[in-house]
Amino acid sequence: MLALLQAAAAREGLANVEPVALSWEEVDLGRLGWERRFDLVLASMSPAIRDAASLARMTMASRRLCYFTGYVERRDRAYEELWSQIMGGKLPPYSRDCLYIFHLLYAWGYYPSLEFSSRTVRRDLPPAEAVAELEEFFWPFLEIDEKVRGEIASYVAAKTSGGLFRVEREEVIGRVTWKVA
Repeated sequence: MLALLQAAAAREGLANVEPVALSWEEVDLGRLGWERRFDLVLASMSPAIRDAASLARMTMASRRLCYFTGYVERRDRAYEELWSQIMGGKLPPYSRDCLYIFHLLYAWGYYPSLEFSSRTVRRDLPPAEAVAELEEFFWPFLEIDEKVRGEIASYVAAKTSGGLFRVEREEVIGRVTWKVA
């Protein structure tokens, strides 16, 4: 992926693109010379900004603006039904990180902006794609072994109509922006 970025930047004649393969946890802003280096620092649907320290690091990398977006609410019947079937119990709610981030930034002396939008996502997928998408959802929570894979595949097969599996998801997304300077 980084090689593709580098090739595209070279084709476009861009000299200010520096592909870096690091997790956000590994980033040392001082060592990399990234303190106040970027006009815009963004984290969109990213688990990297998960606590006060990672949010502070994000803010320190920007010299102008920061942008964070994340789910406030996400309802998907397949997620909920499979969670109950595989994990037992009710699917835990999303963490609503943007609300935490908004209040923390305000406490730090910033005046962040917070916006919400809601949408309904509807897609029809071939069963194999639906199984892969559902496995990806469950991957952070448990090992996707043959038993789990079988339960997901059986669920998708039972809900497939006309050769397609309907994904229907209600989402509320929060966007937080703030000026650093």
